[in-house]
Parts: sequence; C-alpha cells; structure tokens
Amino acid sequence: MTKMLLTGVLLALSGADAVKVGVLLPLTGPGSVSGQAAKNGYLLALDEINRAGGVLGQPLEVVFADDGSSPAKAVPEFVRLVTVDKVDFMAGGVSSATSVAISGPAKQYGTFMAWIGAAATPVEDAFADHKYFFHYHPWAYYNFEAILDYFKYLKRVVAAST
Repeated sequence: MTKMLLTGVLLALSGADAVKVGVLLPLTGPGSVSGQAAKNGYLLALDEINRAGGVLGQPLEVVFADDGSSPAKAVPEFVRLVTVDKVDFMAGGVSSATSVAISGPAKQYGTFMAWIGAAATPVEDAFADHKYFFHYHPWAYYNFEAILDYFKYLKRVVAAST
C-alpha cells in the first residue's frame, strides 16, 4: 500500500505547478460548526506546508467545496472538484451521510481520498472496495468500545471508593 500511495503522489506531482487538494466539508447547514473548524485546520496546515517548501517542492493549493450538510448537495460538489477543478486528491468527510452519497462517484473516478471523520459503519461498507480511500478517524464501533471500557473503569472506581 505504501508503494501505491507514493506512486500516486509522485504521479500527481510530476509536471504540476501546484498540488491541488479538493476539500469537501459542511460549511453550511447543521454540520457547519465541524466543517468550519476543519476548514481552519486545513488552512493552518496549508500555510505550514507551503512555508516549508510544499510537497516535494511543489506548492499545495486547497479548493474548498461546501456540501451543505446534505448528501444531495455533496455529490455534485464532489464531481465538480474532480472534473472541473481537477483536484489531485480529495480530503474532508465530516458527515457519514454525505460520504456514503459520494462513494459511487469516488469509485467511478478512482479518486484518492483522505477522510477525517464520517465514522459510521455504512461509510466503511460503502468504501470497502475503493482502493484509494484512506480513513484516519476511528470507526464508530471503536469509539463505543472505548466508551464502554471507560464506564466499566468508572464502575470499578466508584465501587472501590464506597
């Protein structure tokens, strides 16, 4: 997988003036608080990366798109980023519902994706056969396991103190 990832990065960078990353976030709608926070993080990272010389000497450019916290809006925005803006990579993925909605186009276009959230099991299922989908947030069931373990720990602490 590392070779495949490195090959994709190198191919995207060869001859490019800038590496374009499309970022699909809920900048409006019910998920906008998370989307705006994520956007701020991407902007900080963009500044830091470009100040350090970019990616393999190429500047990084970020193109943001608002999925409106809506699966119906996410699909055309995703397609626009890939086909019109011609981004090299995609990032984002705050909402599970919008992520599932774009899984078809993502697989159709073979888009390289690094997803930050969208932890519901249907997202994992929707992208199971997409070889360029990388998800670096724990899936929901891992979070629930951790919460249950924590409650078991609290129960022991309370029992020991009484």
